Formats: sequence, structure tokens, C-alpha cells
Amino acid sequence: MRDGDALAVDFAAVGSAAAQTTRFAAEMAAAKDPLDRIGRQAVQGAGQFGGSLDSGVATFTISWKSALDVFSRSATAISTLARNAVARYQGAESAIAAAAGAPRGGR
Repeated sequence: MRDGDALAVDFAAVGSAAAQTTRFAAEMAAAKDPLDRIGRQAVQGAGQFGGSLDSGVATFTISWKSALDVFSRSATAISTLARNAVARYQGAESAIAAAAGAPRGGR
């Protein structure tokens, strides 16, 4: 894209991407819950060696829960920004079309 080129936005595609990103955020948030259960099962399954695994499992669980939280919050922010951009550009396109007396021409 160069300066002066027309900008066309496929609002449906951006909306779809925002919806998929929202679903991704929810999946990342939901993935945190099983980590505690799986960690406990690993320690219990180790029998007499469970004490040796306990701190490592806790560290692993905390690290991944933190990472999943960051993924979820980031995906939510991206989705929100995409939805806001679509609303803003659709509004601008409508205003320009109304001012020009032409029908709305977005995709």
C-alpha cells in the first residue's frame, strides 16, 4: 500500500477474525483450570517420589497459568480493538457516503 491508495476494509472478515480471537481468548482462559488437576495427578501418580516432583509441578503450573492468562488477555484486547476499528470505519464510511449523497459502498 502506498500513500494515496484507496483503503478497502472487508468488515465481515474483520468481524469474523475478532470473533475467532474472542473464542481463542476463552479457550486460553479455560485451559488454566485443568493444569492444577493434572499437576496434582502427576504428583499423586509419582507415589513416594511425589515430594520430589511437587515444587517442579508447581513451578510448571504457575508458569503456564501465567502464560495462558497473558495469551487470553492479549487476545481479548486484540479482539476489542478489531471490533472498535470496524465500528469506527463503518461509521466514517457511512458519514462520507451520506455527505456525498451516495449509497454506502463497503464490502
